Amino acid sequence: MSYQEAKSKDYGVNNCDGCLAKQRLIDRQCEEIQLLKQKLNVNQRKLKDGFFGSSTPSSQIPLKPDSVAENQAKTGGGQLGHQGVGRQIFTCSQADEVKISARFTRKLSELRMSLESAKFKHASRV
Repeated sequence: MSYQEAKSKDYGVNNCDGCLAKQRLIDRQCEEIQLLKQKLNVNQRKLKDGFFGSSTPSSQIPLKPDSVAENQAKTGGGQLGHQGVGRQIFTCSQADEVKISARFTRKLSELRMSLESAKFKHASRV
């Protein structure tokens, strides 16, 4: 029967104080590099996929990979010169009933007050 030789206790590490300090520094920097690479990957993924990751709606994705530059420059809306099929506009005489919202009357009164104060300021300067 043959027995295995005992493993050597020499791990290839120099035990002097200066070498240990340098090795600790190297280990710390390796950990920091690993952490920074992880952060970089997260930021790149967030930039590519959008803020919500894979659940980001397509309308919120910053730059879609298959979109052409000229399509990105286009603005939405109908084509110029086309009439469209929107809601008809009636005059007051054609309408069955005309309602004025409270919000509109509030805005109107605010407008009147600001106009009156502007007239007062203008009159006091003359």
